[in-house]
Amino acid sequence: MSRWMALAGAALVAAVAALAQQDSSPVSFSGTVMNANTGAAVPYARVVLLPEGSETTCDAGGVFQFPQVLPGEHMVTASKTGFTLVAGHEEGYEVPLSASLDKFRIWLAPLSAIRGRITDGDGEPVEGATVVALASTIESGRRRNRTVSNPAVTDDRGEYRIGLLTPGRYLVRASPKSSQRHYYGDDAPPPEARENFGPAYWGGSREAAGAAAVQLQPGATARADFSVTLQPGHRIRGRIANLRPHTTADLQLSSGDDDLGTISNSLELVTGRFEIDGVSDGAYRLRAYQPGGGGHLTFAERDVVVDGHDVEGVTLTLAEAPSVKGTLRVDGPWDKPGPFFLATLETQDAFLAMREGQGQLSSGEAKDGAFEIPSVVPGRYWISLGAGNGLYVSAARAGDTDLLATQELVAGAGTGIEVVLRTDGGGISGTIHAEAAGDSDLAVLLVPETCDRPVRVTIARAELGFSFQGVAPGSYRLHAWKERAEVEYGSREALCALARGGTPVEVKAGEVAKVELQGLSEEPK
Repeated sequence: MSRWMALAGAALVAAVAALAQQDSSPVSFSGTVMNANTGAAVPYARVVLLPEGSETTCDAGGVFQFPQVLPGEHMVTASKTGFTLVAGHEEGYEVPLSASLDKFRIWLAPLSAIRGRITDGDGEPVEGATVVALASTIESGRRRNRTVSNPAVTDDRGEYRIGLLTPGRYLVRASPKSSQRHYYGDDAPPPEARENFGPAYWGGSREAAGAAAVQLQPGATARADFSVTLQPGHRIRGRIANLRPHTTADLQLSSGDDDLGTISNSLELVTGRFEIDGVSDGAYRLRAYQPGGGGHLTFAERDVVVDGHDVEGVTLTLAEAPSVKGTLRVDGPWDKPGPFFLATLETQDAFLAMREGQGQLSSGEAKDGAFEIPSVVPGRYWISLGAGNGLYVSAARAGDTDLLATQELVAGAGTGIEVVLRTDGGGISGTIHAEAAGDSDLAVLLVPETCDRPVRVTIARAELGFSFQGVAPGSYRLHAWKERAEVEYGSREALCALARGGTPVEVKAGEVAKVELQGLSEEPK
C-alpha cells in the first residue's frame, strides 16, 4: 500500500511540476496598430510591451509580433509621430496573457493642427507675430485655459501652423512679436519695429472669457485667421534695482492674470537696465522676477500706463516675495501633539503657473499654533485647507473674507489667515454597486448642500469602497464618476448644481454614516 501511495505521490509531484513548467512557458503575442479615425492600419508604429520593456516596430501593414512572452499581466502601448493613444487608453492596453494571443488591436487617434494667417487692416501680412493654442481643461475641479503648444511665429506671408494637437476645443491667441534678450555691457540689441497690435483671441475678443473656440476633429486641420489693427508702438525704459549680477531674470508686461506677457524686451544683467519695445496704448502690470537665496523668489511690480508716448525712468526694486502667515487653533477637546494641517495656494496668474515651483505653494509644518507659506508673489490664488487626525476646518478667514466660501485668497504684503479646527467631526463609509462601478477607478465627491464649503474628493474601487473622515456635521450629496471624467466643482455655480443631485447623506458629530451608491452620476456635458 505504501509503495502505491509513494508512486501516486511521485506522479502527482511530476504532474504539478509539468503544469508549472507549462504555465511558465513563453507564449506569443501579436496584433495590428489601427487608425481610430479611418480604420486603416498604421505602418511602422513603435510598440512597447511592459513590464518587460520589450519593443518592436510594426511592418508596412501595421502588424507587430512578440514571439516570446512570459505569461502574466502585461501592458502594451504604441506610438507614432502624428498620433496618440485613444481616449480611455492613454496609458496603454491591459493584456492578461495565459496563452498565445493574436489579432490584438491597438487604436491610435491621428493628431490635428490649426493653421491661419494674420493680416493688418490693409490686408498686408503681419510677420513675426506669436500664436499659441490653449485647451480648456478641468484641473482640481476648476476650469483652466492652459497653453498646450509651443508658440508658432508667422512667416513673411503672415502664415502660421500649430501641429500635433489632440482633437478637442481650443482657444487661439495672437500676440505681437515676442522675445526676451539678456545682454552684458553696452551691447544692447537694436530696437524693434514701432508699430504693433494688442493681443487678441480668434473671434475678435481681447479676453479668454469671450473668445470663440476652434473645434478640432481627429486628423483634421482647422483654420483660424486674424485681422489685427496696427497701432503706434512705444517703449518702456527703466532699471531693475537689487538685481543679482549674471543671474537669469524675467521681465513681464501683462494686462492681467490671463496674459502671459509675451512681448519683446531687453535686459542688461549687470546694471539692470531694461527696454520693452512695441507697447500699444493701455494699462499694464510690469513685473520682474529673479531667483533669490534659499530657493525663494525675489520680485517687484508696478502699474504702468502707456498713453501716446514712451515711458521713461521706471524703477523696479527687487525684494524677497513676502510670506503668507497664519494662526491655527483647535476648538474642542484635543490632547494630542500639534494637529496635522496643510494650506495650499495655486496661482491664477498664467505666467507664474508656468514657472517651476511657483504654480503651487504649500505651508510647512504648523508649530505652536502658527503656519507659514513662504515666497508668495502678491496676486490671486485658489486656496485649499486640509486637516488630519479626524479634525476638520470649521472656519478660515483672511480679514473679512471667508476663505471656505470663496476658496480664493488675494495675497499681498502682510496677508494673514486665521484657521479654526474642530474635533466633533463625523465620517462616511460607503460602497458602490459592483455593476455600476466596473473595474475602473472612481472619483467620489462629497458636496455640502449649503454649497458654501469646498467639495471633498477621494478615489475608490468597487471592491474596496470609499470613506471620508473628519467631516463637518451637516447635509451632503455624494457623486461618483469614472476617474477620468472631467467634472467642474471649484466654482460656486458648479458646486451648487452638484448639491441639487446625487445621493443624500447626513453626517452627525462623532458618528460614521453608512451609504451605498447604486449607480454613477451622469457626466456633465
